Amino acid sequence: MLKKISIATSNDKKVEGIRNVLGIEVEKVQLDLPEIQSVDIKEVVSFSAKDAYSKTKIPVLVNDTGLFVEAWNGLPGALITWFTKYTVGVRGMLKMLESEENRRVTAKTAYAFYDGKEVRIFEGKVDGVLTREERGNNGFEWDTIFLPNGYKKTFAEMTPSEKDAVPYYRTALYKLKDYIDNTAKENI
Repeated sequence: MLKKISIATSNDKKVEGIRNVLGIEVEKVQLDLPEIQSVDIKEVVSFSAKDAYSKTKIPVLVNDTGLFVEAWNGLPGALITWFTKYTVGVRGMLKMLESEENRRVTAKTAYAFYDGKEVRIFEGKVDGVLTREERGNNGFEWDTIFLPNGYKKTFAEMTPSEKDAVPYYRTALYKLKDYIDNTAKENI
């Protein structure tokens, strides 16, 4: 049974989220990983997992999340951090979408695990809409404007346990856990 996993991240909230969902020990591996600039989240995590393995020489997990705006043909996708932190910001995105009626988006998360032989990617997604104003104080970059379908709160308005209950992270992590539980005999 899986008891521990290593993840390359500097984000303690990610570590805590994985620990909460999987109920296992999560070892944070501090690495400076360059992120390729691509809209495709699978391409980004695949590259990062290989890079993390080359630096640590241990099986390692990496994660990235993207926000795919339907009206923008999937942009910003995996470039969401670039959009929100380094260029237009969340308010800028809202301004750019001001007159847009189609506010449908898909949030995707992908975990890539590389053991030195093969990259395995575990993905989850949730559809939603972008709000017209920022709401809430919790979470990450775009959580203040993402309202998942079937919910009344943005991610930023949710408690950590409410957000963990939204299926997309859980879906990806349960796929990962199933893979590891069925292939790994020891901690990784």
